[in-house]
Amino acid sequence: MSLKLIHFPLTRSLRVAWAIHELGIDAEIETRPFDRPKLKEAEYLAMNPTGKTPVFFDGDKRII
Repeated sequence: MSLKLIHFPLTRSLRVAWAIHELGIDAEIETRPFDRPKLKEAEYLAMNPTGKTPVFFDGDKRII
């Protein structure tokens, strides 16, 4: 199982990162600086078409 969180500090993704930590789940957490205009760029919109945070991957499944 491959879990990955795209995390932006001081956003709702903090709750997901915190839950991963508290539950002791083995997951990759990719922390990115929060920059609102970058959330509207094509690279991020390909992961999350709503342009919001967070984005969580469970293998090939994406949760936004």
